[in-house]
Amino acid sequence: IFFEMLLRAGRRIGSITGPWDKLVMVEKNIACSWGKKGQVMRSLMRHSEGFERILVDGARFSEDGCWVLVRPDRKRALFFVQAESDNSATARELAGQYAKYIKSWQK
Repeated sequence: IFFEMLLRAGRRIGSITGPWDKLVMVEKNIACSWGKKGQVMRSLMRHSEGFERILVDGARFSEDGCWVLVRPDRKRALFFVQAESDNSATARELAGQYAKYIKSWQK
């Protein structure tokens, strides 16, 4: 029904905007040996205990109105970090912060 209404109104899907248009996502890949992945995931679980989180293929949780997803790559020795915020500097800072956490949790 939604698409039919758009068609009748002569509008394109790309013309619809909302608050999601202002979100910025930053992604990072952090090297992690196969032997340390479990250790990093356990540290991540302890770290994110107080956050509302979703645990599917990693951990996705909110922090200060932003969200972060940390997940191990299944085929390579690394972790993916994605951080999203309405501010690019905040998203970069959050992704960088979790990259540092992952590196420190490997020690």
